Amino acid sequence: MTSVAQLEHYLEEHLTKELAWLLRAATEWHAQHCMNLGIDGYSMQVYALDSTVLHARTLFEFFTQNTSVGQNANYYNCTVYKVPLIGSILYQFHWRRPIHSHMMHAQDRRPVTQLPTYDDHAQTKPLNEMPVDFAKEIVRLWRVFVKDLNNHTNLQFRPIGATAQTALASEINAAKRVRTNDVTQRQIAVGKETSRLEPNFSIPQIEWPA
Repeated sequence: MTSVAQLEHYLEEHLTKELAWLLRAATEWHAQHCMNLGIDGYSMQVYALDSTVLHARTLFEFFTQNTSVGQNANYYNCTVYKVPLIGSILYQFHWRRPIHSHMMHAQDRRPVTQLPTYDDHAQTKPLNEMPVDFAKEIVRLWRVFVKDLNNHTNLQFRPIGATAQTALASEINAAKRVRTNDVTQRQIAVGKETSRLEPNFSIPQIEWPA
């Protein structure tokens, strides 16, 4: 990619889709985790976990990792937009290795330590309960990316910041509908009818980083 137009197209066609499926998958995981229906043969929560990790990992690498030289030069990072890499203590120092060894590659999978959460780094959870935390950190990184584009020294790049901001707002709204769509509401209704769920049960809304 060499032109500003190509970079904007890449954001719209590829980065935004990674964000979309990440946020929806994380919200689906959250919904299934809260409902805890325990239906034999129904593994939606596992599928949502896998999808969240896949898309989160792509965006984590894009925002935080130096991929422009050496053997890792086969995929893009955010410096193609002439902005600096964005730091993520959580991903780079705590989450990256467990994600790679336990979710992405056939490596040593002996039990890993609990992972620090997004909302409180002093609290920890197992890897398979981290989808919302991963998604929240991506939203934070995306907002930094937007800010860097909006303040770009090359004025031609600044409109991409507006495009990225619009994409984020749109995909957060789309993800919120996972909680309220007909399928989820039917699952809640059946859960209440069968006493799997309390009569006043509702799925808490995810508070995304502002």
